[in-house]
Order: sequence, then C-alpha cells, then structure tokens
Amino acid sequence: MKKAILTLMCLLLTFMIVGCKKPPVDNTTPLDLLGYLTATVNEYMESESGNIVVNMEKETTTSLEYIYNFDGSSLDELLCVLESGTTTMAAYVTDEVAYVNVNGEKTKAPLSSDEEDVILESYGFEAMLSSVFVTFDLSLFKAFTITSNTDGVAVLTWDSTKYVLDATGMSDDEFIAASDRFDDISANMKAITVTLTYANGKVTKIESSWTNIDDVIGTVNVEFKGTDTQTITFPADLSSYAEQQ
Repeated sequence: MKKAILTLMCLLLTFMIVGCKKPPVDNTTPLDLLGYLTATVNEYMESESGNIVVNMEKETTTSLEYIYNFDGSSLDELLCVLESGTTTMAAYVTDEVAYVNVNGEKTKAPLSSDEEDVILESYGFEAMLSSVFVTFDLSLFKAFTITSNTDGVAVLTWDSTKYVLDATGMSDDEFIAASDRFDDISANMKAITVTLTYANGKVTKIESSWTNIDDVIGTVNVEFKGTDTQTITFPADLSSYAEQQ
C-alpha cells in the first residue's frame, strides 16, 4: 500500500513539474516584425497577382482597393479604386482595354504599350501604395516596444524618446523624404500604436492608431489579401465609358 501511495505521489509530482513548465519565450523584436512587413511588401511588388485593401481615417475617410493580375511583364487585369472624401479615382484594365474614372469623368482606350506605361505610372503599385508603406520605416520601428504578442498578433507602442532618424542605406532623395516624415511625426504625434497580424514570416494585416498633440486620432489599416491569381469583379457600366480623345 505504501509503495502504491509513493508511486502515486511520484506521478503527481512529475505531472506538476511538467504541467507547470513555462511556455517557450517569444523573442520576436520590432525589427523582426519590420523584416516581416518588408518581405510582405516586396512579395506583393514582385508577384504577378495580388490584392491589397487600405483604409485611412482622419479629417476624411480614404480607401484604396488594389487588385492586379500580370501575364509575365504585361498587365492583364487591374482594379484600382481610390476614394477620399468626395474624390474618386479609379482605373480598370480588362480584355486589353484601359478604363479610367476621375470624379465621374469616364474614358477608355485600347491598352497599347504606351497606354499601359501611363496606367502603371499613374496607378501602379508604387504610385498608389509606396506612400503608405514608407511610413512604417526603420526609425519608427526602432522606437517601438512590443507590449503583447500572442498567436501571431503583435501590439507595438511608440516611445517618442527613442525616436531617432535612421538613414541607413538611403539615397539622397530617400533621406530628404525620411527627414520630412521624421520631423512631421516628431512635431505632431503624441502616441502611435500598431497591431501586426503575421504568420510564417509574412504580415497579413496592419492596424494602426495615430494620436496627434491635439488628441485627434487617425487610423491607417492595411489588409494583404493574397498573391494567388485574383478573380476581379469589374463595374457593370464599363461599356458606357467614352472613347479617350
């Protein structure tokens, strides 16, 4: 009987030791998360297909839906819709025709190589999205602290005392733009919180809150919806667009 009790006590002790074992420590840093974000943006820039949605709130509401399919180096399909306050800018490419809608003025033109160059210059990935992603730069992430990181959702808070311009690897033009961003954030922001959802070294969602010195809160949210070949639903009225003169 004593032997049985002793055996039971040993089993219970073993269970308690194993059961109380601390979970593995997550050593993810803000710079790791910046690396995930950079890798994600690069993946979408280089991918033949992608779907990104951006929503921003401050004085006005701004939304951008950006979906694309390339066939090699040629643009096969595009849906780019930017709405900001009362302004609407949209570009669509389908069946080798380019359609543009600027505040209700709707035109179309065959997608020649020259027209494709114009569309990509005005409505390409870099033109439409670079200003969003460049905000989340090295200087900003070096001033972040991870306040929680559970199940692939990391919350970062900004410490203004750690915010220092880091111009590592920048060209002259990039340095000027980064300096302007840095000065603007330093002078006007009181609090910044960024929540990153990530998996397998890639970011799937950015949710950020920006509180300025007047306690006005703005938000910048981005959803990366995939780089598989996209099924795009185009407006039903494309056939009514006027021929571009």
